[in-house]
Amino acid sequence: MICKNILLVALLLSLGLTGCATSIPQSKAFDESSRSVAHGRDVIVSVPQSEANVDVDKSNLTVIAGGGLLFALIDAAVEKSRASDAEDTVKPIREALIDYDFERNALDAVKQATAKVNWLAVNGTVFTKEATNDNFAKLMDDSAASQIMYNNFDYVFSSDFKTLRVGLRTTILPRTSPSTPDQKATERLADKNAVYYNKWVYAVTLPSPGNDKRANAQLWAENQGALARDALNKGIDRVTQDLISDLENSPDQLAKTPSKEELMTESVVR
Repeated sequence: MICKNILLVALLLSLGLTGCATSIPQSKAFDESSRSVAHGRDVIVSVPQSEANVDVDKSNLTVIAGGGLLFALIDAAVEKSRASDAEDTVKPIREALIDYDFERNALDAVKQATAKVNWLAVNGTVFTKEATNDNFAKLMDDSAASQIMYNNFDYVFSSDFKTLRVGLRTTILPRTSPSTPDQKATERLADKNAVYYNKWVYAVTLPSPGNDKRANAQLWAENQGALARDALNKGIDRVTQDLISDLENSPDQLAKTPSKEELMTESVVR
């Protein structure tokens, strides 16, 4: 199960960003005509993981070799070995962060941030660990709000432990009932039905990382995980602030994707 969680987070955060925070293309701006709603908005915050995970590098032998069952089996074995090694390497960091409450910090950050945007008209904010379409659909069905705002957080170390990334994916959907008795939750919550969606990744890199991933992991774990805690706090704050800035800007500005030169590079300070 842990290995599956690692690979899931790797998939969610395989965005190729290092040392920057930015909105990712394929977002949908919030049209001003959709801002005013009769019954406000309910806000959902989800953090499906319970501890720091690692972005495990994929093995591409099958692709390089042009396919084949044998190469696929080799890829699976390599990735399993890498996942096992990542689990061993990340242990000191997890132990150092045993009392760090990422969930509470993310929830509080969203509450504080959304309160700054008056037109959101937030009725209430709740937390869930079950970040599945079925659960999100149930939360929609239980709501009396006009729209539901889903905020899904994750955080992951790079495979070399040089970088720690915090991600946020936000979607705002109208509260609707199933169009047919057998309509799947995935269809109800599809981006095409949303009035807004966007995602951000904030990456913090060690100031002078080495090539020894275990040594890098130890740096994150030192002093009760001081560097990791600081990076996580910064990440949560930055992605929620980016969300609010996105909501407060006009659709014209929302459609703009920052160029590489406009991005901010961040490193932790030891």
